[in-house]
Amino acid sequence: MKKLALGALLAGFLAACGGGGSGDDVVQPIDARTDGSNTTIDAADTTDAPVSLVCDPLAAPGSQGCAANEKCTWIRVQTTPSVIGALGCVPDGTVALGGTCTRGPDGQTTGYDTCVAGSICIGPSTGGICQDICGFDGSANAACAAGQACTRYQNTFANAMEDPIAGACNPTCQPITQLRDDNNQPCPMGQGCYTLTSNTETTAVCARTVVWDMMGTTLGHNDPIPGSASANACRPFHAPRRTGPGATTFECGALCQPNDVSQNLNVGDEGGVGNHTCADLNAPPPETVVGGESCRYFWAREPFTNLSPFSNTLGFCWDHTLLWYDSNNDMTGDMKTPRCTTLPVGMDLLPPIGSPPVPDPLFFWCIKQPTMLTGAVGHSKRYMAELVGNVDTLSPE
Repeated sequence: MKKLALGALLAGFLAACGGGGSGDDVVQPIDARTDGSNTTIDAADTTDAPVSLVCDPLAAPGSQGCAANEKCTWIRVQTTPSVIGALGCVPDGTVALGGTCTRGPDGQTTGYDTCVAGSICIGPSTGGICQDICGFDGSANAACAAGQACTRYQNTFANAMEDPIAGACNPTCQPITQLRDDNNQPCPMGQGCYTLTSNTETTAVCARTVVWDMMGTTLGHNDPIPGSASANACRPFHAPRRTGPGATTFECGALCQPNDVSQNLNVGDEGGVGNHTCADLNAPPPETVVGGESCRYFWAREPFTNLSPFSNTLGFCWDHTLLWYDSNNDMTGDMKTPRCTTLPVGMDLLPPIGSPPVPDPLFFWCIKQPTMLTGAVGHSKRYMAELVGNVDTLSPE
C-alpha cells in the first residue's frame, strides 16, 4: 500500500462534492510521487492506507463512478498560498473537445471547468481549451489519439510534487522545425513545440507558451525563469536549464541543430547547423571567452540509457565557459567543459580512461551516441542530465 500525500493538508476539503452530485461524492487526495529514484515523497507523515479514488477520470463518460449527468475531473480547491486540487464528481460540462472553456472560482464545489466528461480545460481559467484526458499506465482508456502524446501538467491531477494520475493529450511535433507530426503544420498560435524528458523517455508536444505578465512577456535565451521551470516556460525553440553549476534556479536556453564536431571535423558547426544555431537565438558564439555557447547533442540531457527520437537529432546550447566538468568524479564541476573543436577525432572512448579522463568528443556530447554504446554512457549521461535539469511537466496556464 502507498502512503496518501496531502492527507493533513486536505482534511478540511474532504466533504461532499457539490453541484448536484450525490452526498457520498468526496474530494479525494491522491498518491504521492517519487523523485525519480523510486523513493516516495510525502507532503506529511500519514499512516499507510489503501488508495480509494472516488471516481475514474479515464473511464468512459457515464462509467466514471459519478451520478447521472456528472463527470469525474480535477477540481481547483485553492490557488493561494499554494495551489491545491482534488479529484471528484461535478456536473458534466457542455463544451466539446477542442472548444473554448472556462473554470469556476476556486473551491471544492466551484473550481471545475465547463468541458464535457473525458476532457479537461487547459489554459487560463477564462479562455482555455478542452483537451482529452489521458493516463500513463498503458491501458486502453489511457491512450491518446494517433499523432498525440499524453502530457503531465503541473497542479493538474496532482498536487505539488506528486506524480499526476492523469494528463492531457497534445499533438506531437518536432522542436527544430516547430511543425506537428500529424499534418506538418505549425503548432497553433500562441503555442510552441516543447520537449519533455522523464526518467524513461523524451517526447515533444505542441503546448501553450507561458505568458508571465499582463504585458504579454515571454522568455528567451538567458532570461531567468521567475517561477516553476515547466517545459513551456520559455519561447518556442528554447528549453529550461540551470543558471550555473549547482544552481537551483533556472533560465531559458536555446535549442539548436547539432552536428558531429571535433578537431578538424565540422568545426564551422560548433554552434549549430544552418539557421538553427545558438547565435541565431542570441547566444554568444562559441569563441566568446566568457559566456560562449556551443551546440551539444540532446542525448546528454536524457537520464535513461536508450536512445529517444531526439537523442541524436536535437541539440541544446551549452555555456562551455562555466565550471561544469567534473574531472574527479565527485559530482561537482571543477573544470570548464572543453570546446568540441579542441577534441581529437576518433578518441571516442567510453568509459573514459584516466583522471581526468581522456578528452574525447563522445564524453562531452559533441557527436552522436552510437547505439552500441547506449549502456556505456549511462554514468556521464545521468550526471549531465542532473546538471541541466529535467523538466517533464507543462504549465497549464
